[in-house]
Amino acid sequence: MKNETFYLRQLLYRLGIIFLLLTLIRLLFLWANFSTFSVFPANKLLLSFLVGLRFDISSLLYTNALFALLAILPFGFRSNKNYQHLLFIVFLGLNAVMLALEIPDIAYFKYAQRRSGVGEFNLAGDFVRLIPAFIKSYWYLWILFGLLVYGLSRIYKKWYFNVVVPPTRWYWQWIIFILTMGAVVIGMRGGLQLRPMTPVSAGVVLKDARLIPLATNTTLNFIFSFQQKALTELQYFPVDELDARFALKRNVAATAPFQPVNVVLIILESFGTEYISRQSDGKIYAPFFDSLATQGISFGQSYANAQRSAQGIVSVTSGIPALMEEPFHFSPYQSNQIESIASALKQKGYYSAFFHGSNPGSMDFERFAAISGYDDFFDRRDYSNDRDYDGSWGIWDIPFFQWTVSQMNSFKKPFFCTLFSLNPHNPFKAEKWFEDKYPGENPTLRCVRYTDEALRQFFKTASGYDWYQNTLFVLCADHTGVPFGEKYTTREAIFRIPIVFYSPNTSIISKAQIGVKPNEALMSQIDILPSILDLLHYDHDFHCFGESIFRHDKKKYTYQYSNGVFQILDGEYILLFDGSNVAGLYNYKQDPMMRNDISSKETELTKQMSDQLKTVLQRYNRAMIRNELNR
Repeated sequence: MKNETFYLRQLLYRLGIIFLLLTLIRLLFLWANFSTFSVFPANKLLLSFLVGLRFDISSLLYTNALFALLAILPFGFRSNKNYQHLLFIVFLGLNAVMLALEIPDIAYFKYAQRRSGVGEFNLAGDFVRLIPAFIKSYWYLWILFGLLVYGLSRIYKKWYFNVVVPPTRWYWQWIIFILTMGAVVIGMRGGLQLRPMTPVSAGVVLKDARLIPLATNTTLNFIFSFQQKALTELQYFPVDELDARFALKRNVAATAPFQPVNVVLIILESFGTEYISRQSDGKIYAPFFDSLATQGISFGQSYANAQRSAQGIVSVTSGIPALMEEPFHFSPYQSNQIESIASALKQKGYYSAFFHGSNPGSMDFERFAAISGYDDFFDRRDYSNDRDYDGSWGIWDIPFFQWTVSQMNSFKKPFFCTLFSLNPHNPFKAEKWFEDKYPGENPTLRCVRYTDEALRQFFKTASGYDWYQNTLFVLCADHTGVPFGEKYTTREAIFRIPIVFYSPNTSIISKAQIGVKPNEALMSQIDILPSILDLLHYDHDFHCFGESIFRHDKKKYTYQYSNGVFQILDGEYILLFDGSNVAGLYNYKQDPMMRNDISSKETELTKQMSDQLKTVLQRYNRAMIRNELNR
């Protein structure tokens, strides 16, 4: 058996050397950037290191997958000395590249406050211009690089280099090959979980996005970001004009003492305006939601900033529109520092939790919750009763909503909780007892009715608890669903969702507070964060793209992206922009089907709206690329 495992032991030895080098580099990274991480207690730093071991294993296996394959091939030519020399060249070349990625970040991190990735090459030439100065200033890092590569080559040749062992039992060689490569694949993805590990996975354990750069590594960040479409810096306007045109920092001047009320944010899957408004058949499929909208504050012109759940959650909780192809936490910029309702309220002593009855890993909500500041995340695993499993997505809304409200009752006050529904969702099923109640009804609308019933029971149970009267409820959809009517297929209508602010206590919120008629107010998902904080009289600065609906000193806009075209709405007009040219201006109030392009007639308005959109796009790309979403 010793002969059969020789090449496996040889492989493990060489990968072990790389693992030790990565650990050394991680220690150097912490030492060089200790001022950034010194605010954390020793146990947090130790935990970050332990989490980092998993990332180091993943990155070294990504880097050395080809080497491992060639080294463990179950063929006789492995014993050929020329083949062994080829393996040496492959090993040294691959790992030299990895070291060349890891070592510069020891110094570069203090400037970017994140691990480097492909996005660094999109800094409008800045990165290229910085290379000579960086080499000159940090010459010792390149000496370190040279020493490590030289040492690696010496160690490689010292052990097993001139020793070859011919294989004996061929079937053992094949078994070892299959098991080894299987282990490599599992190690590359970070385990057997639903989704492969990404840099933000560290946030799930660490519960603090600021520690993610210490736990992850640059190689894995590059590998992941290379798979994503990176943004490029736009140059529509001079950079020094951006803050004047559109500042991300919201300078707060609270008009009253902070209100430490509980906040419950309920996000409803695919709950488009079309589904909840009175239908052509005269029916209302969400009567309870309609009653909350009537009692609270609803906005006649309210929109999503995204078309996917994973994008919508970012817009709603962090005030960041979906202006790129990938959701934020799937993008090359996922390790950027961002702010959210949870992180803002944490400064006021709030406990926060995210509830979604889905299967583990669904849409990476858990990872996003971790990096955006939530204290805890609850899903199907925590519910622990698969009798209520829908067979595809997770726990049915009615039982999960009831379980959620019981959990809320045990939380310390004040709390901020986000509850994300599962229904209505393909395959548009509801519990059998409920389907039997509405036989023959359109499955999608029946699911809407089902989730509405889950809401009704949620509020009924919540109203029996003491904390209910001291709670602000905010309800909105993540995005619209598949449209039924033609009028809901336009570029304006496909983003139309309900947004409702409600509290049983009128001292927390009343219609008088909005200052304008709600039906005339323009609002989108990115405005929810600043509106909540404004309503609570939050007195710290924060960053986002939205504006408080309760303030009227600025003209309101919404921003969206769909099928390669950006758009901006101002409450009456919608302008389309392809990144270079205006693709149309429409008065969707007078022309709801958007058939008449009036951009050539309304030249001043076209310029005004296109300049506003270009400003936001330039600010968005720059903030993503340069990690400026919280500074």
